[in-house]
Amino acid sequence: MGPIKLREGMLVYSTDGAKLGKIVECRPDGFVIEKGMFFPKASLFRYEDVVEQRDGEICLGYAQSQLADPSWWTKRETAAQLERSPETEAQRATAQPSRMEAAALGTATGPDVIRVPLAEEQITAEKRMRDLGEVRVHKRVVVEKKQITVPVMHEEVYVERVPVDAKAAPLATDGSFVEKTITIPLHEEEVQIFKRPVVREEVRVTRKALQEEKTATTEVRREEIDIDQPKGLTGHLHLSH
Repeated sequence: MGPIKLREGMLVYSTDGAKLGKIVECRPDGFVIEKGMFFPKASLFRYEDVVEQRDGEICLGYAQSQLADPSWWTKRETAAQLERSPETEAQRATAQPSRMEAAALGTATGPDVIRVPLAEEQITAEKRMRDLGEVRVHKRVVVEKKQITVPVMHEEVYVERVPVDAKAAPLATDGSFVEKTITIPLHEEEVQIFKRPVVREEVRVTRKALQEEKTATTEVRREEIDIDQPKGLTGHLHLSH
């Protein structure tokens, strides 16, 4: 890993992806992670505790369960006190790898076993509602012509001349040879149209929710490990899966 360049406000994660908080102070001897839900108080870590640095965030070489164990903090404080004592710096260097090497390799669980955590990104999907558009239903009035046939009655006058037998015809009266006009009224039926509104049919507009599957694609990252074996150690490295 390249040189560590930390700044205040960077997010801090454990090796198993748990968010621990953010950096609130950078000191010459280390950096301070804020007090929050995970840490009951502001905690000081050393720069060699960082095993990975990304854009705006870092990863410590410890798992969440390890940092939540009070006994781990007790051992850490004891080791810090021993480091501050003037004793055997050379002895500790020969007995085990340096803390910078352990931070670069991973979490050491014993003198001969070093665990290298490999992380990967997992994806989840969330759904949200958005406007797809709208359907407008407009009712308009259409005017058209319709015809209806109705039988009607009307009156007509027919004038007919009928000859009269002179022998059987009555004699003229005093009213004869007087001009007069006889009025005969004529009638007919006319058609009157009345309109009334009636419901012809109804249009039902129903909104239904349909279920379908959509595929979303994204890129995820995962960590792999490459092991370089010197030529002189051929046959000494055994890999198992």
